[in-house]
Order: sequence, then structure tokens, then C-alpha cells
Amino acid sequence: MHCRKHCGGRTGKPEDRSGPADARGHCRTGGAVRRKGSMKRIDDQRIATAEEADQVMAQINTREARKAKITAVAESKIATIKSQLVKDLARYDEDLQPLYERMKTFINANPGLFQRPKKRKTPAGEYGLQAATELIISNEEDLIAWLKKEELTDCIKVTEAPIKKEVTKLLKNKQQVPGCTLKTGDTAVIKPDPDTIRYAKEID
Repeated sequence: MHCRKHCGGRTGKPEDRSGPADARGHCRTGGAVRRKGSMKRIDDQRIATAEEADQVMAQINTREARKAKITAVAESKIATIKSQLVKDLARYDEDLQPLYERMKTFINANPGLFQRPKKRKTPAGEYGLQAATELIISNEEDLIAWLKKEELTDCIKVTEAPIKKEVTKLLKNKQQVPGCTLKTGDTAVIKPDPDTIRYAKEID
């Protein structure tokens, strides 16, 4: 079996000694494998110098500015649309509210019309009566106190989370706090130029 193009001769005796032959008898060189006319290469994107890092930082800054620009433009358009939507809906609500009130007044004044069935169906929808249960809480503090006393905690919604800023103060004051630690040391920080971002957000 020969590999004339890459090995120059019989498999196992390549002219380029930088790599052994692969399973198909083709030589592998420079970390790339030649298969059926294609070459796969590993592109090293690591930054080697501070000058290269400066260039990458400039690219980050430019792209962040573009993001800020298109975001500001989109948010401005959304705000305009929402403002107009509120005005349009308000006009409809002005017309709808008295219509709803007239219907409710009629239904409540004529419960006998809505027994069997409880709802009257029309091509435009249905109206009538329906069974409903609504909890009216007159004193929330008394209710919560009673639920705690009876150990009915599943009836109480509680959202708890540590305030990181305050816990950090405790640890910095050498106080022993279980379940957490302070991690100190240098960490990578990348901050695009704020003036560039601020300028990009300005809408023409």
C-alpha cells in the first residue's frame, strides 16, 4: 500500500518523519490528519502578549458598544409601542367598563334566569352565574400568628435568603458563621470603557 502524495513511498517509510502513519496508511504530520482530501487543524486562540490582549480588549469594547446601541434602540422602540398600546387600550376600557357593569347588574338582578343552565350561551360568548369561592382576609397578622401557633406552616408562604453583603461583614469581623466562607484573592476582571458604552446608547 502506497501513499505517494504524502509519504513518497510505501507505508511506514514516509519522507516526512514528523508523524507516524495512520490506520489507513497515510502519514500524520504536525498534529493534523489527512483524510479523503480534507485537513483538520487545531486553531490556537490563546493570547501570548499584552499587545494581543489589548487588541482583544478593543474587540470586546467594540462589540459591547454595538450590543448597547442595538439594545437602546430596541428598548426605545418598545417603550414607544407600549406607550401607544396603553393609550389605545385605555380607550377600549372606557367603552368596555360600562358594558360589563350593565351585564353584571342584569345578571345579579335576575338570578332566576340562570339556574338550569347557569349560563346562557350565545354566538358572541356566554354569561350567567357560576359557583365561586373567595377568601377574604380581614387581618393578615392574626391569621399568620394563628397558623404558626397551630403549626400549619404549609399555609404560609415564606421566602428566605441570606443577605450576602451583611453576611460578608460578619465574616470580615472574624465572627464564626456556619455554612459559608470568604474567598479572597485576585480574580480576572474585564471592563469595557464605560464612556464608549454610554455614547453608544445615545439615540440619534
